[in-house]
Amino acid sequence: MEYDTWRRGVGVDLKVGHGFPGVEGAQLAAGLYPKGTEFVHSVRYIDPTPEGIELAARLKELRYMVKTDWESYADLEETALAELKEDSAFPDRTKQFFGSSETGVPNTFGWRLQGFIEDATGDLRPQSFEETVFCVGCHGTLGVNDDSTFAFARKLGKEAYRGGWYHWTQKGLAGTHDRVRADGSGDYAHYLRTNGAGDEFRANAELIEDWLEAGKLPAEKEAALAENIGPLILPSPERADALNAAYRMIVRDQSFTQGRDATVAPVDGTVWREVEQDQPTGIEEIAQPWYKRR
Repeated sequence: MEYDTWRRGVGVDLKVGHGFPGVEGAQLAAGLYPKGTEFVHSVRYIDPTPEGIELAARLKELRYMVKTDWESYADLEETALAELKEDSAFPDRTKQFFGSSETGVPNTFGWRLQGFIEDATGDLRPQSFEETVFCVGCHGTLGVNDDSTFAFARKLGKEAYRGGWYHWTQKGLAGTHDRVRADGSGDYAHYLRTNGAGDEFRANAELIEDWLEAGKLPAEKEAALAENIGPLILPSPERADALNAAYRMIVRDQSFTQGRDATVAPVDGTVWREVEQDQPTGIEEIAQPWYKRR
């Protein structure tokens, strides 16, 4: 749950619509983008300044996706059901992807993705096929996105600064409210309560020390979070520098296919290289989703 991870989830640097068909011929449906929609956004280093943590001018990545085909509700449902059938019938079969580093990779839901990432000297280069498939992992069959994107679900809303239509250089995270789930709890508060940590590796000791007590989220912290998620997301200047340095090691090694999350401490206690068949997870209570199950 680092600053840049949150930023990628709620916004984009630019949203354009080149290639839209004429209004009369456009195929439209609620919750779906028209054919020809394009998204491009940058992923940046973290810049600790006297005014606070900001986006650095230096880019880690430039990500792009374009909607090349119109898929109706029925088309999308059929594709999703086919994926479920494949998983059930052939659980050990590796999912196949097509495309190339030059043309991008389609996600089977009407979108084609491509990106640029740093080479060993820090210049942007086209992503390889395998590195682009990494992007399809999130902009594919995840149940939390809408039309393969996160922009609809994470839109800040009309009550936000400029109705939510602004760039992060115009306004930072300060004063951004925690998103309220259907059950009334805050989105980030729920994550902290459920996981007792602030990232997938449970390695952000700074966040755990500042926000949790014996793995629990105190009521006063949850109340503060409801009004402003900035202090939770933004690292200290020292941690920001450490994260930047750790990521630069990944860049020098060009080891993006092994993961892009920079860690500043070993994660041996939370990551297993091997697990036994049917090994217990240790989870005692299953967390319920924000929506009601059918």
